[in-house]
Amino acid sequence: MKTGVIIVFKSRIKDIPKDQLVALFNNAPKIEFCLLHKLNDETINDYLIGIAEQCENVSFVSIRNNKMNVSSVRAGSRFMHNEFNLKFLGYVIESKRIDLIQVIETFIENSEEIALRHNKNTRNKKNKQTFIQRLLSLPEFLNEPNEMANDPALI
Repeated sequence: MKTGVIIVFKSRIKDIPKDQLVALFNNAPKIEFCLLHKLNDETINDYLIGIAEQCENVSFVSIRNNKMNVSSVRAGSRFMHNEFNLKFLGYVIESKRIDLIQVIETFIENSEEIALRHNKNTRNKKNKQTFIQRLLSLPEFLNEPNEMANDPALI
């Protein structure tokens, strides 16, 4: 199943070592990543472009004005939907409360199970959801109790 992840960055990206992100993305060739930056900061844009250039499965999208997180995720999802034939799309919004590396590592290790379970849950809904309505917040999903809660990697 072709999967994708949108990662919305604000300003703390420089706290994460570039080599660590490149290694993570290169170890997940079946997953498409979209690095999305919503502020007009050239140093952060250059940093993210450098990561995208080193990885075949990473795209970079810059939003010129400071939109709300929801609008940023929607813009990233439209880009991913138009560029790739994805069956599943999740997102992460970088913040102080989230260990971004841990969330990405956990998703990479369990992407098949997470995507299958999320798709099963969306199929059980009465009304058919649009692609944007089926987006999954990875931190919220990984923290909610579920059948896979016994797996320590998902907590």
